[in-house]
Amino acid sequence: MKRAPYDAALAAVQLVLQIHQMYDVIKEVLELLMGYLKNDLGTADGEARKILMDILAALGGW
Repeated sequence: MKRAPYDAALAAVQLVLQIHQMYDVIKEVLELLMGYLKNDLGTADGEARKILMDILAALGGW
C-alpha cells in the first residue's frame, strides 16, 4: 500500500502541469476579450461583459 501516496502525488503533479499549460491559453483569451471590452462595453450585445464577469466571479471563488 505504500504506492498509493506516490500515485496520488504523481496524479497531482500531472494535474498541476496541465493547469499550468492552460494558463497561457486562458490569459490570451482574457486579453482578447478585454481588448473588445476596452473599445465597447456593449460588445456582442453585452454578452462579452457578462462572460468576463462570470469568469472573474468564478476565479474569485478560489
